[in-house]
Amino acid sequence: MRASESRSSQSVCENAPDAIYVFDHFHVIKLMNDTLDKIRRELVSREVDPAKRRLIKGSTFLLLANSENIVNHSGMSKLQLALKVNKPLSQAYYLKEDFRQIYTRETIDKAEEKLDEWILMAKETAIKPLVKLANTISAAKSGPRMVSWEALNSKGRGHQ
Repeated sequence: MRASESRSSQSVCENAPDAIYVFDHFHVIKLMNDTLDKIRRELVSREVDPAKRRLIKGSTFLLLANSENIVNHSGMSKLQLALKVNKPLSQAYYLKEDFRQIYTRETIDKAEEKLDEWILMAKETAIKPLVKLANTISAAKSGPRMVSWEALNSKGRGHQ
């Protein structure tokens, strides 16, 4: 969390204690995708095997795409191979997919429960960018109670 965000959150807590804190789908998924891409770039720079390096480097679109949008067999095969050759990349990818499931929960309480579970799993990987993201989200959650999920609200289910 940047210092300006921290000051902003503190100001909201002090001046509007009943404010609703929203983790909107677009921005949070963007943070997750940026984190996954950072991990991928770090792994490319450290990989010594040229074939594995090319495979990981060339998998950007497949890693960042929603899994249901990868419709051709060759794309899915390439993704599976990239995940097979690098455990940290695989962990980060599956956590990205799991993260997306937070927004599919039927209630806010279930979404928060899934988010807490995700934070623990991300921290357990010990992959620095994932741990940093988990800590950022944890810090944001400790502000005003998160009671509105944009994806849930758009389906008319987001009220507590």
